[in-house]
Amino acid sequence: MRFVQINLEEFRGDPRYARWSARVGGQPGWVWRLAALAAALVLVPIVALVLAAAATFMVVYLVLAAVHAVAQAVRRLLGGSGDGRRNVRVVRVER
Repeated sequence: MRFVQINLEEFRGDPRYARWSARVGGQPGWVWRLAALAAALVLVPIVALVLAAAATFMVVYLVLAAVHAVAQAVRRLLGGSGDGRRNVRVVRVER
């Protein structure tokens, strides 16, 4: 695998990209600010939704784990066997 480092100074001086570089570099500041605002308007809600989904998942998981723990405790208190072998035949082979 070969790693390539991009030298931006060589890129700007390359005649193939001179017109593009001049066009991008010559934009007024308000264009860059507008582009940054547009990117933020797209990216910020996406990041917020991902964080909200992760928080919702954690809360739901914790609530369901607590419900399961309470259900298991109630099942144990009501006299469940607790060995988990209902309707299973256990065959022991003596050697």
